[in-house]
Amino acid sequence: MSGRLRPGELGAIVRFGLVGVMATLVYLATSLALLDSGLAPRATNLAAFGVGTVASYLGHYFFTYRADDSHLRLGGRFAAVTAGLALLCAALHQLALWLGAGPHGAALFVTLAYPPLSFALNHFWAFARGAVRRG
Repeated sequence: MSGRLRPGELGAIVRFGLVGVMATLVYLATSLALLDSGLAPRATNLAAFGVGTVASYLGHYFFTYRADDSHLRLGGRFAAVTAGLALLCAALHQLALWLGAGPHGAALFVTLAYPPLSFALNHFWAFARGAVRRG
């Protein structure tokens, strides 16, 4: 994990952002469809999160990083990053509440913190150079 962007990797940031927007829209569409079907809100959120996470992984695998390593290896790393970020975001949310940000401020804080944290962990570890073919 080098921790530095190399020349020409700006494209990875742009592609990462596009995949993130797409995965968010997949989550939203799945949530709305499942809620409209009558599924309970908690079950809807869990199912939509799963579908959005799979969409995110596949988008990063095929589009952001044009990976050619095994799904077992990269998918495992991506799952570890996703689980770690979920725990970290829960802690950041609680910290923001403890510092007096209120529920809306805490939600905004996590919303702003998640993308750079996700990019850093996925770019420099889950899909790190040597694990993927860059285009």
